[in-house]
Amino acid sequence: MRTIRTIGPSSPTPQAVIRALQRRQYAPVYFLQGQEPYYIDQITSYIEDHVLTGPEKQMNCIIMYGKEQRMHHVLSCARQLPLWSSQRIVLVKEAQNLQDLSLKTGQERLLDYLTSPNPSTILVFAYKHKILDASSRLAKALCKQGVLVTTKTLYVQKISDWVQSYGRDHKRTITPKAAAMLQELVGTDLQLLANELQKVFANLKIGSVLDDQDILTYVGQHKRLNVFELQQAVGNKDMHKVCRMVVPYAGQHTNQSLFNLLHVLFAFFSKLLCIHHAPQRSRSDLAQLLRVHPYFVGEYLQAARQYTLPQVTANLHHIHRADLQLKGIGTPVIAHHSVLQELVFRLVHG
Repeated sequence: MRTIRTIGPSSPTPQAVIRALQRRQYAPVYFLQGQEPYYIDQITSYIEDHVLTGPEKQMNCIIMYGKEQRMHHVLSCARQLPLWSSQRIVLVKEAQNLQDLSLKTGQERLLDYLTSPNPSTILVFAYKHKILDASSRLAKALCKQGVLVTTKTLYVQKISDWVQSYGRDHKRTITPKAAAMLQELVGTDLQLLANELQKVFANLKIGSVLDDQDILTYVGQHKRLNVFELQQAVGNKDMHKVCRMVVPYAGQHTNQSLFNLLHVLFAFFSKLLCIHHAPQRSRSDLAQLLRVHPYFVGEYLQAARQYTLPQVTANLHHIHRADLQLKGIGTPVIAHHSVLQELVFRLVHG
């Protein structure tokens, strides 16, 4: 196995780097930086898991953490020859914490190494949540002599597309509504989304179509409160269903869970308030305003027809009052189930 310089742009995409690694095309130095740790972890994990195996890996895969190291020690390891192998890996995790990487001395040492890197070593820096100055000598040298990858946080409106792309990469089709629902349930953390998708994939065969019911079955059931069902019940003023979902919640969960519940309700009525103040906007504009996927705009519009502007304003006040009651601020201590029971009654009936 010999080191082969990757051919491509000086700042390739993470996907391009993975494809080159899969073709066993290796660069002497990888500097992985940026705000999206998912891609940095993806590349470092691939190098750690696939370049070397068995006894070769045990002897020649060196993992260190930036907080504990200085550049001269990292480069000393990189300059060593592999043992009983043609390849050696030196992986610096949390490289943003390297003691002297931000200093001139540390950067000069790395610049010196880049002029003549060890051809049998793959040196990897996982530099999370920060980026080098693109105009610096170090950044330019990394582009020329190694691979400099800059990861960026995906825009919220791109997360659903990423989820569908992840499904295709794993030979499953994810419907747009299922992707949007997963985003609403899990959030925008790519690693958390990938983890939840792997749970779903474990229950669905290769080639399957994953829809919104699959998300509710395999992801929604793990949530302490199904946001979609609650919002739909409140939006439809279904008092029986709202009580069935919310009131038992008080006796079963922690204070933090209760405040999370209030947050869900407050966010819901805040979105209805936005709709009342922007009635003439298109669904696409409303989706951006509400920061939700267009698939869910219709449900909010329907709920806004159920609640007048004065009712929405009053409900936001009721939620704020319940928050104070649960915290014991300005009111006598009241049992949590009583606070929530009164709250949901006021929300639905005014």
